[in-house]
Amino acid sequence: MTAWRAQGLQFVWFLTSADQVDGEALFKAIVGSEPDSVQKNKIPSPANPFLSVCYSETEDRTIVTQVQPGRVDFLFNARAQENGVPLPGSSFDLDVANDLLNSMKAADKMLGPAVRVSVVATTAYPADDYESAARAIADVTGFDPGLDGVSDISVQLNRRTYSKAVDGLAINRVVRYHVAAAQTINFEVGSGGVQPMAISSVILSAVQTLDFNTVPDGRLFASSERMSIFAEIVSEIARVASSGTIQSLGQEL
Repeated sequence: MTAWRAQGLQFVWFLTSADQVDGEALFKAIVGSEPDSVQKNKIPSPANPFLSVCYSETEDRTIVTQVQPGRVDFLFNARAQENGVPLPGSSFDLDVANDLLNSMKAADKMLGPAVRVSVVATTAYPADDYESAARAIADVTGFDPGLDGVSDISVQLNRRTYSKAVDGLAINRVVRYHVAAAQTINFEVGSGGVQPMAISSVILSAVQTLDFNTVPDGRLFASSERMSIFAEIVSEIARVASSGTIQSLGQEL
């Protein structure tokens, strides 16, 4: 049986202010090396809301830090092909999240108070056809309409729990499921103009997104508390993802 494999991890700090965050220094503190590219904006705009974006890629990963007013994101993703599908062999085990947590400790101390933190994990189950992808989702969620020819499947739910690391802190456990499809269309440019070429076959997969985040309650969290919360959320995401069923949300932290 094909296993669900991770395609992306995202750690998010919602800060009282991120205006003074040095995105490049933050990236280096987490990754241990300089980013391949750095983009900075003095004044963000709706079209480009980032104060800074730092980016690097390896043979099978893309690593990004993004700084926006009031928000910092660290993204660790499987490197994708042009059609958006991860390169063969680039998906990974969620266990890597624990290694990333260790790398984040020094970087987290560079950030000011946070009102909220979040961890988002995306996993995928490759499928030969839409029915197989839908069945993979049904096996996890129990959602099966019992109809032929169903498309555009989307399932989402949230079940809150409470932190053991911080007394009284509520944590959202949002899980989402859908079927993703990708294909490549090539164009040939010649003397006769642009000519479309053969379209590649559709690549399908069932996608599971686990977005676990703290519920704002007016408290501000310093670095020591944040890392404890991040560790707790990462552990819970790993437990729910490996369980193979949303019934695992019935268990509290």
